Amino acid sequence: MEYIARLRADLADGARDLLHRLPPDVAEPRYLSDVLSAVLVAGLYPNIAWLRRWGKGQTAAGLKVAAHPGSVNSRASAALVVFYDVQETTDR
Repeated sequence: MEYIARLRADLADGARDLLHRLPPDVAEPRYLSDVLSAVLVAGLYPNIAWLRRWGKGQTAAGLKVAAHPGSVNSRASAALVVFYDVQETTDR
């Protein structure tokens, strides 16, 4: 749990540093959200998955995956998500 807390803090610090380096004329929240999303995708590439109905989809490498049933992504109708690791259970 301490490792996860440190990881979240490091990610927050990196995002905060990135947002402070942006020019002041691009302070629109939607733009900043898009920039943060782009940074996460670029940083975790090729760990990208496309989720379709009911949180099922496939990774960029073609591996079939399903979001954990307790995840907010399990109810996604169409979403591009990034992940750190794929866990094998009855479903991936």
